[in-house]
Amino acid sequence: AGATLDARGCSRHFDIAFGGTLELDRIHLINGGAQASGGSVKVRHGGSLRATESSVEDSSVVSLDGAAYGGAIDASNELAV
Repeated sequence: AGATLDARGCSRHFDIAFGGTLELDRIHLINGGAQASGGSVKVRHGGSLRATESSVEDSSVVSLDGAAYGGAIDASNELAV
């Protein structure tokens, strides 16, 4: 079963800083929203994300200058799915 986290399009769910680690197990992220990148999760350089039996749905980013990427997850470093 797991848990569902709904950001209602107002923000990203998680922003993982340098040296930070986030482990998700059976977590469902929905309706994330951010500017430029990482609609649900942004993994900054030096951070890591491990997701097991988890999902990301209906998340998006809004372009600030014509460039937008990582509508669900923006991982500039490590990502284990």
